[in-house]
Amino acid sequence: MRLPEVKTDYGRLKFFIDGNWVDSQSTTINEDTNPARDEVIAEFPTATTEEAHTAVEAAHRGFKEWKELPLRDRATLLFNMRGKFVEHYDELCRILTQDHGRTIGEARGSVSRVIENIESACSALYSLAQRNEHMDQVATGIDQYLIWEPLGAFLIITPGNIPMHAWSSFVPYALAAGCTVVVSPSRQDPVAGEAVCRVAQEAGFPPGVINLVHGGRNINKEILSQPEIKGVGFIGSNRAGWELFEMCGKLGKTSSINGNGKNHCVIMPDADVDQGIVWLLRACQWEWQKPLRHYARRRC
Repeated sequence: MRLPEVKTDYGRLKFFIDGNWVDSQSTTINEDTNPARDEVIAEFPTATTEEAHTAVEAAHRGFKEWKELPLRDRATLLFNMRGKFVEHYDELCRILTQDHGRTIGEARGSVSRVIENIESACSALYSLAQRNEHMDQVATGIDQYLIWEPLGAFLIITPGNIPMHAWSSFVPYALAAGCTVVVSPSRQDPVAGEAVCRVAQEAGFPPGVINLVHGGRNINKEILSQPEIKGVGFIGSNRAGWELFEMCGKLGKTSSINGNGKNHCVIMPDADVDQGIVWLLRACQWEWQKPLRHYARRRC
């Protein structure tokens, strides 16, 4: 049975900055296609340097408020976000199939993983208090305290093969730790990236907590180079991962870099073999960990 598409045309995608969906002033406009039909379903702009800076500034301002929000209030918003993803489950699955090309069964599995990651982040949030330590009389007249604090705003870069799942491997945990994010979704399936952001924001997060711009390698580096950005969560190619890892080392920023693995691939009889080989070389799977310490620092 053929499922109806959520939309046949999503128009020109927008950026989400400081709690508002805004039109880009960029003159670089790209097309997003439905891979099953090779039909254009959306256009998306490449952010300008100024727009990238605006998103960073919004995330930095949002962090000042978000980090001070009581733990239980932060937890409430995360639980609300989980409920919104359950509410929009079917819609998200159909968008993922339309924009990415996976089967509806695979899409349902992927969106289910998103919900599970949000649930895991909700649980992890309450473990933050347990990470704090206090020791009396470490030496005569000296007590020791260890307090975990949120670091700040983070850049989150998601890949084309698991655009929603990868988002949930970083964003909920960053928010649970008290950090804010600037998300740069893959240019291969930007509609899926926008859909996740729209559903998440329905939970009612304050302005600047979640921000989204459509960038690319150069814009991602520009965002990461800003002093307000304290690190990056990335899933993608080895080449891009090494470049970001090197940047973080030079700039003294934290990073969770997840590059290429290996996977099996079948080239069908009617495929373009030359092109198939190109993509075969890029076939990969990802493994990643989601430690909250990526988004927090210790203060003694």
